[in-house]
Amino acid sequence: MSFFAVTALVNAVINTFLAIFVLAQKPDDPKHRTYAAYCISLSFWSGFYFLWLTAESLPQVLLFARLMMAGAILIPVLHYHHVATLLEPPRHHAKLLALGYALAVFFLLLDPTTFFIQGTHPTSVTPYWPTPGTFFALYLVYFFAYLTLSTVIMFMRRKRATGVGRTQLEYILVSTVVGYIGGSTNFPLWYDISIPPYGNILVPLVTAANGYILIRYRLLDVHTIVKRGLAYGATLLLVLLPLFGIALFAQRRFFGAIDLGFSAILLAAFALIAVAFYRLKAKIESAVSRSFFASSLEVTRSLTELARAVVQMLDLKEIGQKLAATIATATGAKSCVLFIEDSAGYFRRSAAHPPAHLSPNDGGISREHAICQVLKTNPVILREEVPGLRLQEAAGSVEGFFAADDFALLLAFREPSNKENGRLIGFCGIGQKESRRPYTADELKYLGTLASQAAVAMENARLHEFHLDAQKQLERINRLKGIEDVVSGLSHEIRNPLTSIKMFLQLLPQIRTQEDFVRKYYQAAIREMARIERLITELINLSRPKPPRLRKQPLNTIIESVVVLTKPACREKGIELQTELDASLPHIPLDEDKIRQVLLNLILNAVEAIEGSGRITVATRLIVSENVPLARLTIADTGKGIRADQIERIFTPFYTTKTRDEDRKGTGLGLSIAHRLILEHSGSITVESLPGKGTTFVITLPVRVPPPAERHEEEAGATLADEK
Repeated sequence: MSFFAVTALVNAVINTFLAIFVLAQKPDDPKHRTYAAYCISLSFWSGFYFLWLTAESLPQVLLFARLMMAGAILIPVLHYHHVATLLEPPRHHAKLLALGYALAVFFLLLDPTTFFIQGTHPTSVTPYWPTPGTFFALYLVYFFAYLTLSTVIMFMRRKRATGVGRTQLEYILVSTVVGYIGGSTNFPLWYDISIPPYGNILVPLVTAANGYILIRYRLLDVHTIVKRGLAYGATLLLVLLPLFGIALFAQRRFFGAIDLGFSAILLAAFALIAVAFYRLKAKIESAVSRSFFASSLEVTRSLTELARAVVQMLDLKEIGQKLAATIATATGAKSCVLFIEDSAGYFRRSAAHPPAHLSPNDGGISREHAICQVLKTNPVILREEVPGLRLQEAAGSVEGFFAADDFALLLAFREPSNKENGRLIGFCGIGQKESRRPYTADELKYLGTLASQAAVAMENARLHEFHLDAQKQLERINRLKGIEDVVSGLSHEIRNPLTSIKMFLQLLPQIRTQEDFVRKYYQAAIREMARIERLITELINLSRPKPPRLRKQPLNTIIESVVVLTKPACREKGIELQTELDASLPHIPLDEDKIRQVLLNLILNAVEAIEGSGRITVATRLIVSENVPLARLTIADTGKGIRADQIERIFTPFYTTKTRDEDRKGTGLGLSIAHRLILEHSGSITVESLPGKGTTFVITLPVRVPPPAERHEEEAGATLADEK
């Protein structure tokens, strides 16, 4: 076997495996698809180049030579397509791509004819070197034209590129030029120019350089190559070789001999079939991972579980601590530090593992720092990539930042956005591994996914904190408004009696001889003073409540005693006061004095609400709500009712439904006090009313002894105690 055949075979194997690896990793990525197609064309050309050089008859030579050139025809346009997709939107090259593919189809149609390959002629390499046809020279123009276009695109883009992109382009550009110079050494022998194609050894440089970039810049790594290589190898052994063995046996059995060319084509067909067994490959790969890369599998599992967990968290500090601890533990990193943006726009250390990496005197990192500039466009930055970063105009040193904490990589947290790169809201510095091993492609992949999930969780936490702050501000505003209402009501309630007393004192010198008049004003002043005293007493009771003394007592008996006290007032106005008491109601935990106060207040309010004759009904009933027994107490009247807009404020201190023209003997605190007293019993009080029809107060009280009384602001409403 000649040197040229060996180099062709090596190149075919390398390109075949690279195409499979890249396509399997991201089959939907256009960059991966075009690169795989380009690798396949190189593999096709190299594979049949090998078969052509090892063929033993002229028909085989011509067949393999034409198949070899089919791959060579596709190489220029596929390489151009890959470069265009890699560097710029393909639509910018649509016309040239269309022309290139049209020319490729044209030459493929000519390939089986003598217009492309006339025959063969002897050379120093082989006695069967192809002789060019009429249109072969046109093919050479197409070949070198599209090679030149690819090179020009890469060269021009290199001038504008920075950082890692520039380094990648330099590798690809140099390898492309060198590789195609080597490949071009095949053309002189077509025209009887005695230059052997020793440059074929340079052809794998194109693939090798791209492979280095894939490994060096995280598209693939050695770990992934080994793992997937074992998986594919096992797949080939299990599927491909048995089928190929059967095919060889069938050839010898039915045809008496094995045809090398046919066997090679059959092998290629079986290889494609083997690749199609993706599910089998995936299962085998999983088994290989569990057997040989269990630690790496555990890392990816831990990071995946962490990504799911952080999304459900609403505390920013908790998220940071969880991220730092789990990332460091799962990856075996020496440290992990989170930098989160504060209200001033600086990125500060918010969490770290171990905690020693938290600095109390952290001055923060501004958005103008080189680190922030790089993270705008690079979600992950490895330490070894730093030399390729060109940010002369940015503030700060990227190298110094990595060196300060011995970080191995940086992970960006970007605000969820429809745009390609969302706003940077934080980043994570991950230290070197304790084992000093590099981070694998799978680890970087899952760290990238984790960063996206963590960014969503951070934004949710920020929104939650904003919501809580807004709630607190709203509660404060409502509290201040409640205090304003209380002060307004208090001043109104005190001003009126003080005005009456003031008038009496001012008139006293003039009317002191009028005994009846003085007596009348004196009695009025005494009543107003009593009203002020009663107001102050109720205000003190409202603001400094005493906890109820609960003991089981008959609610019906308490109601009957209060009814007896209020019946005279009802008879005076011609109001019927009746009771409907549930005899099955058991003794319930009550403070008798406080419940009496509530009943008296509600019944007397009902008396005042009825104009002329009417009816007041006090009823009790034992009910069950959500398997909890409750005592239901209703006080219904047939009075003038309350408007819907007034019901919302009915329990507000000093609020009253009475107009200024109506007689107002009360303080406006009765219902507020009643509301508070019922809540102290772990009960509830509601109002149902229709203007012109009447009003019903509904009270529910627990039948069983409640836990120690707890006051809930959301239930207590705008009481004065809450305001304080």
